[in-house]
Amino acid sequence: MPKVAQKKGYPPKSKHEGSAEVFPLIKRWCLITYDISADAGKQRYKFLKRARAMGAMQYSESCYLLPFTEESFNEAQKLARVGKCYVWLSTIQSEGAAKVSHKYHDYVVRRVDTILERLNTAETYFATGQHIPAKRMGVKTLILIKQLQKISTTKYKEKWLRDKIVELVDRFKVVYGFSKAQEENKPGPVSPEPEKAPAVAMAE
Repeated sequence: MPKVAQKKGYPPKSKHEGSAEVFPLIKRWCLITYDISADAGKQRYKFLKRARAMGAMQYSESCYLLPFTEESFNEAQKLARVGKCYVWLSTIQSEGAAKVSHKYHDYVVRRVDTILERLNTAETYFATGQHIPAKRMGVKTLILIKQLQKISTTKYKEKWLRDKIVELVDRFKVVYGFSKAQEENKPGPVSPEPEKAPAVAMAE
């Protein structure tokens, strides 16, 4: 198996076969299936937006997955009220659990990378004097950070993710606080600061 370059700040190599990173083995999942036609655009958009916000990963065309916790199950049930949606509890064993767990881990990593990319882009905008698009990006980026904070405290309680969120919050302050100082020649963040991720117990 070829070696995979390790990203700074992410978990080290996993003992799981075929994996390049450590990820928790999750056996219990909430499955959310839906049958909302493309014609029902508003209803479908509402479902997809809420599913992604709560940390649900698209597993197939009409199936989303969440690690099972009491809170994620309650959120899934609320989401099901949007339309023709159904919530299932599933216990996956052995290799199947490892495969799904790794896929969800990669999904969380991609969400972190998306935020980092947005902060890099905003920094470039500020450096070239494009303050308006940079500030607009900041609103959405802040929302994405807060969504990730909730995922880390209710569904995916991994230390590496909590540490990464602290880094994201600090980077957000640097990018937007510095830009405000440039524009008004005084310190201060350009938009409300995201709260730091609270310390939570590690998942069993």
